[in-house]
Amino acid sequence: MSDGISRRSILTAASVALATACGQPAARPPGTSANRPFEGRSLTIFVYTGIWETWYRQLFVPAFEAETGAKVIVDAGWWDALPKLKIAPPDQPPFDLMLTDPTQFYPAMRDGLLGKINLANVPNVKRFAPKVLDAPVFKDGWGVPHISSPMTLAWDSESIPGGLKS
Repeated sequence: MSDGISRRSILTAASVALATACGQPAARPPGTSANRPFEGRSLTIFVYTGIWETWYRQLFVPAFEAETGAKVIVDAGWWDALPKLKIAPPDQPPFDLMLTDPTQFYPAMRDGLLGKINLANVPNVKRFAPKVLDAPVFKDGWGVPHISSPMTLAWDSESIPGGLKS
């Protein structure tokens, strides 16, 4: 950005907006105020399409935009984030923030395509169960583990009487 404010500084405000979207109080990062500190700027987030895309568009985006004044661009896909990172010029990453899994995270980390984050800018991380944070992605400063899934296993109890055994 030409005014000396980096796109990464927008991520500092992202934690406040995410906490707001989740209904949790959050401390404001230093240097930000309630007067929409990133008005006119944008933040691109890669998320998996489907339920995650819906949740980000309905919960995160409105709260973040209202809190910061920044425009959020949701880039939804599946396993196309890593190819997009690889072909992008080093100074023009396609995303500022990613929701990803080990199939893309570890190769991107190994290839030097990701940057570490300042975990002090994630105010609600202290609310995570200690076991969740006992992971290299968190311990080494790459991000916050995303331990969750909207998928579930179900079966027809009439077709499989007694339930699944293995």
